[in-house]
Amino acid sequence: TFLPTSEGPPRDSTAPTRLHLAVDDGGELFCVCGDSITLGHARSGLADVPLFADLEGLHARLERRSSFHGGSSWTLVPIGDVDLGVSGRKVGPDGEALVDGDEVLLGPKVSFRFVAPELSTSSVRLDLLHGLEAEGAQRVLIWVAGSEGRIRIGPKEERTVPVAGLEHDVEMSWEESGLKVSCSGGVRTGSGQKFEQRIGLPWPLISRCQLVAGARPSIPVPFGLALEPVDSAGPSSAGGSR
Repeated sequence: TFLPTSEGPPRDSTAPTRLHLAVDDGGELFCVCGDSITLGHARSGLADVPLFADLEGLHARLERRSSFHGGSSWTLVPIGDVDLGVSGRKVGPDGEALVDGDEVLLGPKVSFRFVAPELSTSSVRLDLLHGLEAEGAQRVLIWVAGSEGRIRIGPKEERTVPVAGLEHDVEMSWEESGLKVSCSGGVRTGSGQKFEQRIGLPWPLISRCQLVAGARPSIPVPFGLALEPVDSAGPSSAGGSR
């Protein structure tokens, strides 16, 4: 078991991009952008998803795998000699494929629920259980590049980020050319004056960005989003591939 005595080394510069996403009435999510994501103890400084729990520094990996017939799916793979469980099934060295609703056990009282509500996207959500947090957030968004990783913030439960009371979805996708944000009710940056149906932002983000969307036009209070980079690392070659 990893027992930290001090802050660990900095993460590799090729590690997946990470950021915080704060959503009005939807809470905060810790986002990791890529196709191969590591989970482990926060103090190691090594894991893409840092968790303060009784875990190894690098404990497990989430890998996105594709097949011609089955499309894209996520597999949980142990790193080293650790015991993992998925909805009561022991995970072997080759990993265990995950489906929506699976409860993943990383260690005693260290678990999360795998949430993949939208069939149209490869991006998924991890709902951390038993008070577990990643960078202060109890939900982790594993965000895949391109249109196949598009996330939707909207009123329906099957949205990647459900928010009750919205009238229009806010859609977001990232690629090498930038971060695309759209809403049929319009969207603008916090400092912008004009609403547009779609705007583009630099990627990776280098500073905090606030957005306002016309996602609930019948209510005068604006609907806001904020994205803030956690570190300056860019997406890895695995994370940037589509």
